[in-house]
Amino acid sequence: MKKFDMYLQRLTSISQIALVLIAAFTIFYSVIPLYQKELASEQLARIQIEQLRAEDRLAFLNASYDSKLQEIEKARNEIGALVKQSKEERDNLDKLNLEIQGKDALLAKTNKSLASTKREMEAANIKLVLSQKLKFVQALEWYTLVEPLDDKCDMAMAQWTRPSDALASKTKPVGCDPYQAVKLAIHNIQQPGAKDYSGDDLLLTSENVRNWSRAAAELMEKNKPLLVDQMDYSHRDELIRKADVEPSRTGSKEDIEKSFKESVEASMAVLHYENDIQERNQAAIQSYIKLLREILK
Repeated sequence: MKKFDMYLQRLTSISQIALVLIAAFTIFYSVIPLYQKELASEQLARIQIEQLRAEDRLAFLNASYDSKLQEIEKARNEIGALVKQSKEERDNLDKLNLEIQGKDALLAKTNKSLASTKREMEAANIKLVLSQKLKFVQALEWYTLVEPLDDKCDMAMAQWTRPSDALASKTKPVGCDPYQAVKLAIHNIQQPGAKDYSGDDLLLTSENVRNWSRAAAELMEKNKPLLVDQMDYSHRDELIRKADVEPSRTGSKEDIEKSFKESVEASMAVLHYENDIQERNQAAIQSYIKLLREILK
C-alpha cells in the first residue's frame, strides 16, 4: 500500500507536471495564438478603420487638390488675363505718354508763342501809351502856342495899360503869360471837343486825359516860378509912351527926319521888346513841356 501510495503520489506529481506542460502547451499553442489572432484582428480592424479614414482623407485631399488645381488654373487664367490687360494698358499708357509728350511740346510751343505774343502786346501797349502820352503833350503844347495868339490876348495886351489909364483898369489878361497859357491849355485839352495839333479830334480816353492833366497841373504848380511872366510892364509902358509921341512936322528937314526916325525906333523898340518877351515866355513854356515829357515817359 505504501508503494501504491508512493506511486500514486508520483503519478499525481507527474500528472500535475503533465497538466502544467499541457496547460503551457495549450496556452502557448492555443490561447496565445488566439489572443494574438484577436489582437491582430483588432489591429487589422483598427488599421482598416485608419485606412478608411486615410482613404477618406485622401479622397478629401484629392478633392481639395483638384479644387486647388482648379483655383490655381482659374487664378493662372486670371493672372494671364491681367497680364494681357496690363500689357494692353501699358501699351495704351505708352501711347498716352507719347500723346502727352506731343501735347506738352505743343503746349510749350503755344505758351512760348503766347509769351512772345504777350510781350509783343505789352510792348505794343507801352508804345501805344507812349504815343498817346506824346500826342497829349503835343496837343497841350499846341494849345499853349495858339492861346497867346488869340485875338482877345492881342487886344488885351494892346489895351492893358497906357499912361493915361486908370489903375482900376489895369487887369492882367488871362492866357497871355506862361502860367495862364499852360493853365488854360490844360483846361481846354480836357474839353469834349479837344483837338490835336493837326486839328483832328484828340481821341484819347477821358481817364488818361484826366490823369495826365492832373500830372500836368501838379507840374505846373511845382514850376510856377519858371512860368512867371517875363514882361516888365512898367518898361513896356515907358516904351509905349515914347512910341505914342507924335513926330514933329515943323522945323528943318533934318529935325523932321530925326523926329520920324525916333518915333519909328520907339515903335520898333516896343515890337522888339514884346517879341523878345514872347520868345522868353515861350521858352519857359517849352522848358515846362520838356519837363512834362520827362515825367510822362
